[in-house]
Amino acid sequence: MKSHLENMIVRETGATDRDSLDEYTVYKIKETIDYAKAKSRFYKDRLKEINTDKINTLKDFTSVPFTYPKELAERANDFLCVPQKYVSRIVTLKTSGTTAADGKRIFFTDRDLNLTVNFFCEGFKAMLNKGDRVMIMMPGETYGSAGDIIKKSLGLLNVKSFIYGVLKDCDDAGRFIEVNKINSIIALPMHAVYLSKIKEDIFKNSIEKLMLSADYVPEAIIKRFKKNYNIKVFTHYGLTETGYGCGVECECLTGYHIRENDVYLEITDPATGQAFPDGNMGEIVITAFNREAMPLIRYRTGDYGSYKSKRCECSTFLKTLERSKGRIANKILINNRYMHMSELDEFFFRYDSILDYSIAPSDNGIDVKIFLLYECPDLSEEIKEKMYEKFNAKINLTTGKKEDVILVSNTMMKRMIRP
Repeated sequence: MKSHLENMIVRETGATDRDSLDEYTVYKIKETIDYAKAKSRFYKDRLKEINTDKINTLKDFTSVPFTYPKELAERANDFLCVPQKYVSRIVTLKTSGTTAADGKRIFFTDRDLNLTVNFFCEGFKAMLNKGDRVMIMMPGETYGSAGDIIKKSLGLLNVKSFIYGVLKDCDDAGRFIEVNKINSIIALPMHAVYLSKIKEDIFKNSIEKLMLSADYVPEAIIKRFKKNYNIKVFTHYGLTETGYGCGVECECLTGYHIRENDVYLEITDPATGQAFPDGNMGEIVITAFNREAMPLIRYRTGDYGSYKSKRCECSTFLKTLERSKGRIANKILINNRYMHMSELDEFFFRYDSILDYSIAPSDNGIDVKIFLLYECPDLSEEIKEKMYEKFNAKINLTTGKKEDVILVSNTMMKRMIRP
């Protein structure tokens, strides 16, 4: 079935094919630049030499300078395009990509938040129907939070949903699932994995669908849910900077379709900033238009991304973004070679007994600690051998118990390689 997202984009943009959608995008880019120059102190200065009359193609847009996370952290108020009284939600992000003491601050008006509600409403149509009962394992107590927006979007679909919040107690979460007859869960990837390993019978007998969001999802985790529990796994790519939502999978489950009515996404060379053609892995750069409070123009996300060169099997004219590979900076130097977290995740999470791991260089080599669900007498030696075979790395391996696992409590924080 064709992506439901295409219906919304056709309805809101008037586009009927790739060329007309690109024309719409150029129009919105020019509109956003003019709006930001008129309303934002930051962009009034940054874009003072940019004449939108000379931007007639997407290629022309590549001459516009980038916006950097550090600037957002240091000058958040200068990005604001509306008086503070119209701001209904402020999110502060203390992430690895910024060094300012207060972190990045992202502003939203009611209209900005409702754009994401509408996006999620369309995106969830591929996954859910009226008979589903959904557990939202994300914060939802405050207005405009991720859980609040998700619940509102599901309400538009007449899908029954329950905000649980982030995972803290597996016994409590298991009871919640049973009492509320949950069959679908929306959660952070590692929270869903941890809960499934502790409450395996519940996942085997009750859970049919998963939406994994707010962080990069290792392929090993997706395969495990399919193999062990026959669960259909959807993944979502989003940033707070895009109003939480950005791209979601259709029923083909082969990558994300982007909310191209509200966001333009480029793939660029992380080193040079040059735009890459489809099919190349690079850095995701976003331009968020239709935003009242804080439009962003050519914002460097620090995330890996690649557009597929072929159309999705669902036959939509929307582009397809490969599943996220995580943060570009999320890597560790081992034997003069950088290994990214995505590589390490695929290695460690293929073992059902491993709940999490940490890795760090030391004076005596590479220190690795694996946190185990249950004791595996021969696993340590196997991992040492396999690490050497795959990465040419000799490691010092220790083990920890499931009680030692620290689950991220803030859904705005991305997983990083744990030292």
